[in-house]
Amino acid sequence: MFYIFHGDDSHSQKETLAEVIGRLGDPAMLELNTTRFSGVMPFAHLRQACDAVPFLAKRRIAIVEDLTAANPGKAFMEQLLDYLPHMPASARLFFLEARTLSAKHPLLKAAEDAENGYVRLFIRPEGNALNRWVQRRVEEKGGRIAPRAVHLLVTNAGNDLALLDNELEKLVLYKGPEALIGGEDVELLCPFAAEASIFDLVDAIGNRNGRLAALLMQQKLLEQLLR
Repeated sequence: MFYIFHGDDSHSQKETLAEVIGRLGDPAMLELNTTRFSGVMPFAHLRQACDAVPFLAKRRIAIVEDLTAANPGKAFMEQLLDYLPHMPASARLFFLEARTLSAKHPLLKAAEDAENGYVRLFIRPEGNALNRWVQRRVEEKGGRIAPRAVHLLVTNAGNDLALLDNELEKLVLYKGPEALIGGEDVELLCPFAAEASIFDLVDAIGNRNGRLAALLMQQKLLEQLLR
């Protein structure tokens, strides 16, 4: 079977990849049966990795990252498209693409036409969807987070899910289970958020926005008193 994971959310792609592989058997044995490729490789090497008989396991795994971005060429794609429907049942071939492929891309069409093909699009969440992602991820880690803390994180880290996940792990470990993560915790433990709040204050002063500058200064003084 072959899988095509495409889109700009590489973090979720790799999480899903780990989940799928985790259901295939013993991790140690699967690692012995895994071959990884990046970009273009000779087609014979890819075929050999998939055709090889599994060693002390039921599956052979091949992982190919960013094949299409490397422009594999017409001959390679023709061989690949001819091979995919006839892969051994013991093989699991994963294509991880860091961009969104066109609906007309030959790989996607091959997956649609083949019984052993699977496609999933991974797009980074934005806006309210990103806020919900943060809330859900904190809950999965056993914590709770205040709306202002969510706002600070997504405003300064954007939708870089790998960065957000690392910061959330740090915040949950710092606060402990069930304790509410607040904005002050984000500014204390996440350098990019603390720096951003200082820059906001400097910008307000530079723009002679006295009201905003006074508000931000008062907020910073209050946060220091509460620590």
